[in-house]
Amino acid sequence: MTGKDQQLVTLSEQQLVDCDKSNFGCGGGWPYKAIDWLANNGGLMNDKDYPLRTNYSGPCQFNEQKQRIKIKGYMNVTHDETIIKDALYETGPLSILLDFTGLMHYKSGVANPLLCSTWPDHALVLVGYGTKDHDYWLIKNSWGPKWGINGYFMLKRGANKCGINLWATTAVLDN
Repeated sequence: MTGKDQQLVTLSEQQLVDCDKSNFGCGGGWPYKAIDWLANNGGLMNDKDYPLRTNYSGPCQFNEQKQRIKIKGYMNVTHDETIIKDALYETGPLSILLDFTGLMHYKSGVANPLLCSTWPDHALVLVGYGTKDHDYWLIKNSWGPKWGINGYFMLKRGANKCGINLWATTAVLDN
């Protein structure tokens, strides 16, 4: 998590998989529900204190003393890609959902899949944007550094590809 003037902090995915029973962990779920769960259940630890495991889930090991952030709630970001870009700059990474079918075997370059719907089947983190032959979004996948470009990929920006403009969400922090 970061913003334009903040330090990058990597938060625990495993905590949500283990502790949030209102979603389906690695079997799917909605980011806004996960953020809402965190707001009501004590916040989030960083990934060093609650690391990712190879198995999908285990007992909840949340430690309030090691809580890195407290969350007040969530905010949906508009369906306009320009506003999504502005929100990304202002607040830092955004949770997004995409139809990932045409992107599963991504290797490099700016992806511009011909076949993708707007119905999501994969949650990801929108982390940046740029231009390389096309305007693109820089997106982090959860499949590790051996997938894509060290775990990231580029998706054509400005064309509402694969529903990128429909499900952007961000946490509202409790200062």
